Amino acid sequence: MSEKLTLDRIIDRIEKFPALPYVISLSLKKIDDPRSSISDITRAISGDEGLVANVLKLANSAYYGFPRRIVSVTEAVVILGLNTLKSLIYTTLAKDVLGKEVKGYSLDRGELWRHSIACGIICREIARKSRLGDIEAYFVAGLLHDIGKIVLGEYLEEQYEEIVKRVSESLQPFNIIESEVLGFDHAEMGGLLAKRWNLPEFLIEAIRYHHSPEKSKLLSPSVVNVGDGIALMMGYGVGIDGLMYQISEEALARFGLAKEEALEEFISYVDRSLTAAYQFFEL
Repeated sequence: MSEKLTLDRIIDRIEKFPALPYVISLSLKKIDDPRSSISDITRAISGDEGLVANVLKLANSAYYGFPRRIVSVTEAVVILGLNTLKSLIYTTLAKDVLGKEVKGYSLDRGELWRHSIACGIICREIARKSRLGDIEAYFVAGLLHDIGKIVLGEYLEEQYEEIVKRVSESLQPFNIIESEVLGFDHAEMGGLLAKRWNLPEFLIEAIRYHHSPEKSKLLSPSVVNVGDGIALMMGYGVGIDGLMYQISEEALARFGLAKEEALEEFISYVDRSLTAAYQFFEL
């Protein structure tokens, strides 16, 4: 199969990939619309029972420690705040997409989901540590960074034997060999899918360039590059390719993690956050 034919085939698959579910799309639009009231947002969320359950579950979690049980979606929205609410909506979406087995990357069912949650939480903590502003936006960037693996893992399994063989015979990162064999890598495919979903440029760039953050003028790819690398170092969702990527030295230095002691201290810190988060997500 030629490179052009392969790329055409995958782009065709992307075009046929489902758009964002209506309730999730509507909820995100309402949150981003400054004219929306809390009632408008609550009505949008209430159209999806699973989303309502997740909102109430988070509001009542030990993380918030509210003294009484929250039973109203409206009250939960007020307690959580719009940024946290948005990241929870993306998480609800991502669980359906990322929870699948991804044979092309030797990831069992749920393994990519666990890696994505770990990466998202680590990105959030990098953003908090570096005071980057909306830390929930960085959580979402980390959460969605590997959505391209769903596309490639499902439709291009036959090429991965060649990729793995060539990786084992060279010292090149997995995504470099991926591009040489296919003409593109999972990050590029993820960027195309993010555009299909009309996600913000902040997220599209984070997904597209998380293995090459130097190609982006935005900070989100650098955060995700480090978050992804740390999640893999900690053993979350390694699969067949996880130990075959490079963490950007420039990004590590930018976030104060270039020294081994600083990195070890940060990993120890995020490990506690991951334990608490995994209890919430029942992983």
